[in-house]
Amino acid sequence: MNCYFFHVVGNRDVEFRDDDGERFDALRDAAAYAAKIAAELGQDGDEYRGSAVSVSDEDGNELMQVTVKPRFDS
Repeated sequence: MNCYFFHVVGNRDVEFRDDDGERFDALRDAAAYAAKIAAELGQDGDEYRGSAVSVSDEDGNELMQVTVKPRFDS
């Protein structure tokens, strides 16, 4: 299992830094988890507009970003 970190990044800076991480068997599982986080943040409307969930590995390398989309956007 690999450890992945899920940071919430905004337009200018990191809004939330995940220092604990989560363990998953594969990157696709971490991607699904990031999508779940992004969807939950999107429930807050404009608060996280322009933000994304950044998925990083144990070495700090960013592997992907999942954009937070406010729930009222189509």
